[in-house]
Parts: sequence; structure tokens; C-alpha cells
Amino acid sequence: MEKVKVSLTKLVDPIPEFSVEKTTQAQKKKEDMTLYNANLKAMQEEEDKLEAEEEAKALKIKNIKPNPAVAIVDAAMERYEQASAVKRLAKDDEEKKAYDDARFAKAEKMSKSRHNTAEMNDMDNVSGRGAMHTNGEVWTANMPEHIITDPDFDGYI
Repeated sequence: MEKVKVSLTKLVDPIPEFSVEKTTQAQKKKEDMTLYNANLKAMQEEEDKLEAEEEAKALKIKNIKPNPAVAIVDAAMERYEQASAVKRLAKDDEEKKAYDDARFAKAEKMSKSRHNTAEMNDMDNVSGRGAMHTNGEVWTANMPEHIITDPDFDGYI
């Protein structure tokens, strides 16, 4: 019975064969990994060294005292830019005030004469505040009477 059991076991569960080639391949893989790991470690050390050098250089630059002449020039440039900005704003305000004064004078002149309403409306339309820029109600309200009372008038001209 033992012989039958052993023969069946050999057929069903064969014992793996030990191969010399498989062992050498596994050893080669292990050797390849050690070479890789050694190279990786060398690269990391080199990278760490470069980072340390960069940090040291940045620290040296940070510790350099600023040149007082450069600081004076920078402050003067900043004051000049602020002054020129103030001058530019003042000039813009003066130009706007002059434009508004001229416009107000023209409006005063035109308001004295009722016949210049078309010219005044043109001035308003140019500036974007006239009736033509809002809607057609003013134009329709000022239509001649003969057009409105015409029996054929359907609202369109």
C-alpha cells in the first residue's frame, strides 16, 4: 500500500526539480539590484550635496549688507514716481474741469436761445446722454402734428 501511495503522490504532486540555472538567474538579479541600489545612493548623495551648496549660497547672499547708495536711489525713485502720479492726476482733473466748464458754457449759451434745441440735442447725443441714446420717446413726442393726425399713420414712417 505504501508503494501505491508513493507512486500516486509522485504522479499527482511531483517534487520540483532543483535547477542550477534558476539559482544563477536569481543570484544575477540580486547582484543587479545591489548595483542599482549603489548607484541610487550615489545619486541621492550628490543631490543632497548640491542642495546644501545652494542653501549655503543663498544664505551668503542673504547676509550681504545692502548698499546705502542703492537704498537712497530706490527711495528717490519711489518719491519721484509718487510725485509724477500726483501731477498726472492733477493734470487730468484740470483737463476734466476745463472740459466741463466749456460744456457748461455752451449749454448756458444754447439755453438762452430756444431755437438751438437741435444743436443742444446733437451735443447731448455726442456725449451719450441725449434722447437718441436712450429711446425714441422724445423724438416721437416732438413729431409734427400733421404726421400724427394723418388717418394713414400707422406708427411707422
